[in-house]
Amino acid sequence: MSQFSDQTEVAILAATLADLQSLASKGSEIYIATHFRVDSDAALAAGLCMIALPTAELIFQSADEAVNKNQPNVVGVDIRNGTRSIKGRESSAANIAAMALGELGFTLDSVALEIVAEVNFVDQGKGYLLRRAFTLSRILNCVRSSGWPDESLVLYVRNMLRAHVTQQTREVVL
Repeated sequence: MSQFSDQTEVAILAATLADLQSLASKGSEIYIATHFRVDSDAALAAGLCMIALPTAELIFQSADEAVNKNQPNVVGVDIRNGTRSIKGRESSAANIAAMALGELGFTLDSVALEIVAEVNFVDQGKGYLLRRAFTLSRILNCVRSSGWPDESLVLYVRNMLRAHVTQQTREVVL
């Protein structure tokens, strides 16, 4: 078993997202880092995090770089594991992000969950078993070949998911 289990990565991501939500509410600039030449896992994980952190900006870096506590306004997805970044060693970064959002009171509907499951399957090298003409991976590869940059791919995924991810509101009883 790797040092970073899914459970550990979900806890890291949920805590980091909650911390960044707090910083954003105080007016701080916050960032979501993922790797250059995003694949479906990176795009979906970053897109989900952008739903939880609507004011966050995207930054791109090498997949071999981690995000650590010396970068308190950054969360990293689908890059090297660090104190503030996750990779998805046992499953996928997208699956970790979906579970972390659940910890923060977000609900993914059946469409979003199906996309996460598909990307998780592809990320584990089992995509060939999907008997589908179009997967998120194939769609992203098509639009990339037409000249879309990494940031546009992530924003496309975020926008596609917005209607399928809701946040539970907590009622305050006085």
